[in-house]
Amino acid sequence: ASLADGFVDLVGGVYYFEEDNKTDFGDIFSLNLGPGPFAAPDGFPLVLADRTIKNTAKAWAGYLQADVNVTDQLTLTAGIRYTDDTKDYTVNPPVQTAFPIFAPPVVGRITLIEEGTYTLDEDDWTPMFNLAFDWTDDLMVYATYSEGFKSGGVQQRNAGPIGEAPTYAPEYVDSYEAGFKFSDAGGTFILNGAAFFSDYTDIQLETLAPEGIAPQLENAGEAEIYGFELETRWAPTNSLFFEAALGYMDAEITEADPDAAVAGGPEDGDTLAFTPEWNYALSAIYIWDMQDWGTLTPRVDYNWRDDVFFTADNDPGNSQDSFGIWNASVQWTSPSDRYAVSAHWLNIADEDYILYSEIAGSSGTGNDILGRPDEWYVTAEVRF
Repeated sequence: ASLADGFVDLVGGVYYFEEDNKTDFGDIFSLNLGPGPFAAPDGFPLVLADRTIKNTAKAWAGYLQADVNVTDQLTLTAGIRYTDDTKDYTVNPPVQTAFPIFAPPVVGRITLIEEGTYTLDEDDWTPMFNLAFDWTDDLMVYATYSEGFKSGGVQQRNAGPIGEAPTYAPEYVDSYEAGFKFSDAGGTFILNGAAFFSDYTDIQLETLAPEGIAPQLENAGEAEIYGFELETRWAPTNSLFFEAALGYMDAEITEADPDAAVAGGPEDGDTLAFTPEWNYALSAIYIWDMQDWGTLTPRVDYNWRDDVFFTADNDPGNSQDSFGIWNASVQWTSPSDRYAVSAHWLNIADEDYILYSEIAGSSGTGNDILGRPDEWYVTAEVRF
């Protein structure tokens, strides 16, 4: 809606989400009790954490945003959002731990989570303010402040005190950003930049206790993230394009929760997981106009990422060194733009890298999820 002859533009909306699901399973594993009938590889069969769990989540939100056009160049935006989130976690029968698979129901079992319903009900108001100024026809600068809220939850695998359903609380963030957007009159050169700072309270991080066998979410304390981003696109001709992006980020725990640290979480000064300090990307694109034969568009990309930790405790064994990936593609498009065929070649240099790594102290075992090797594929497209 527009008010006062366009001086104020209003937009609002509501959102509702509901989900129900059921988990009914038991983990089966075996112990090597050989030599004898229970020797490897079959071993002695056990059931770990037999469970039947029902989850219900309901959330609704409403928001209102106003753009105040102070002048032709200056716009002030203010918004507010209210979120209400309810989660029910029902355990029936109780979650039980390892026991002989052929044992009667009352023999050798330890209750991890008592039967019952655990309810989390949370709500929050989150505002947003933005100031945008069109310095010239080519340059716009802006500054933004916003608040964020992420609801808590219940652990699906017990890793807390016996008899309790482990929970984690909501996460809150205050975010600040200032930047600019530049595009020359002909659109041949674009340069965008932004600096940002985020202040987290009760940040939710995945942890794995030294004696644990399953990762869990914990409120790990307070954290700060700051950095900047630059991206540009340059077209020296109508057919040739170059793109580049550069990012810097410093993300660390400023005040660790002692309970989370004991459970395999971070300590003061630790780096947040999956946050490379530096990253950049380069691309070159050429559009070859073949007239009645359509267009052919080859493209080459290079993406580089600094080293990262995969776990909150900054374990060097759960990390990946810096690496870069080359990709290439070529696309043919018909003169009518209705048909297209593309060929892609990913990870051309066959770079070895890890997407995620985890070492469980209780078992001394590790788990690596590897990045895909070099691969190629072809796609065809018809547009209607």
